[in-house]
Amino acid sequence: MNNLNKSSKLDEAGSVEAGLALIPTTIFFLLILQIVIAGSWQVLERSKVHDVAIRTMISPEQVDTLSSSDFVVDESKRSYGTLKTFYRSKKIPIIGGLLDIFSEDSARVRVTAVSVQ
Repeated sequence: MNNLNKSSKLDEAGSVEAGLALIPTTIFFLLILQIVIAGSWQVLERSKVHDVAIRTMISPEQVDTLSSSDFVVDESKRSYGTLKTFYRSKKIPIIGGLLDIFSEDSARVRVTAVSVQ
């Protein structure tokens, strides 16, 4: 009976250390996943801005409907034509509120597209 009691304590000796090693590993995994999500979010936002720029090249009447959305359109006349610059700034989704201690503008993606007519 005494040998059985000693062997069960030895089997559980490494469980606390293994649990403590799991915490930083999980945090590191979440941070890497956040970086992947931020990169993907930037690609998605850039494709949306380019889509809007292409659509306004095809149909210029759409610029008026864009002013009410979250796209910013700057238009200027140049010697070579009309230069339109499209801006969009969006907040990146954060896993579990990792960056809630920072300001609202700390985790944003700003993308730009330019078209010439």
